[in-house]
Amino acid sequence: MFWSPRLGKFVPAELYELLGQYYRGVIGITTLEREARRLGFTRSELWILYGEFERGELMTCATWHIVVYKRYISAERPKDNRHFEVHLFEERKLEPDEALSKARDIFIHMLKLAGKPDMTIEGYLSLWDEVLTLACIGYEPLPVKVRGWLIIDLAEHYAPYVWYDVRGIRPLLNYRRTHLGIDLDEVSFDVAASTLRLMRDYPLIREAELYETRSGWHIRAKLIVPMDFDRKMQLRQAFRDDPERMACDMTKMRIGTKVIAYEGYEDAPIVCEGITDVLFSEKYKPELTPEGEWTGRYIVSRERKVRI
Repeated sequence: MFWSPRLGKFVPAELYELLGQYYRGVIGITTLEREARRLGFTRSELWILYGEFERGELMTCATWHIVVYKRYISAERPKDNRHFEVHLFEERKLEPDEALSKARDIFIHMLKLAGKPDMTIEGYLSLWDEVLTLACIGYEPLPVKVRGWLIIDLAEHYAPYVWYDVRGIRPLLNYRRTHLGIDLDEVSFDVAASTLRLMRDYPLIREAELYETRSGWHIRAKLIVPMDFDRKMQLRQAFRDDPERMACDMTKMRIGTKVIAYEGYEDAPIVCEGITDVLFSEKYKPELTPEGEWTGRYIVSRERKVRI
């Protein structure tokens, strides 16, 4: 299964193969359009897909990794790291309101696991609902099958700070260790292109591609050999990855190491490493009024591949 960023829909492997056959001259335009109609795609959709195919923009997708997160903002700490994240590993791409609803259900489940009484849960929920109103939702398509959920308290207020039920974590860990992401915010195209060239010349990077975002640039790279978190962090620092993003990931790893002593958390370091170095292909940020209240609309950011 593949994902079309421009159409916002899944593309079956059969159609992807047909696009490849047309590209190689194996089949003609009449056959391609007839088969596309059979698979439920209009002529205009087909040629949008073909453009994405030529540019390498169609994404392999076995899992939608959806992250609901909120930055902590106060007078004392005006720009702190995200203080919580809810990670959902889903077969299909949830709409933002679905993701928020599921994040709420997971929060209730987590409180019940912690043995909180119903009255306490109701109190927590009133605060949680206010927080969720201002939460961002990020989407990452993954080529490996992962299912389940995770919630992590990055402010480390409530031990053990992370709760999860995730299946398929080993393939996810392998994916993280063979891929490297760099987030360059508020820099010029020339700076991003220069960083891309440096990464392409680095001997342990197989390939690297540049993507434009609403606030800057993403560079996605494949590594020749697997690297653990610490080795990747050295590269992220060398290529000037977003400092806040790196700090957030280091907090996740610290939490993963801390909670090993808790019963049932023996695999926490692996799970926490699996949610590091995440670059969103699509992100929904709530639009706020000057008073800081949600307007009911989202500011949407989507990656756009840059051919260079």
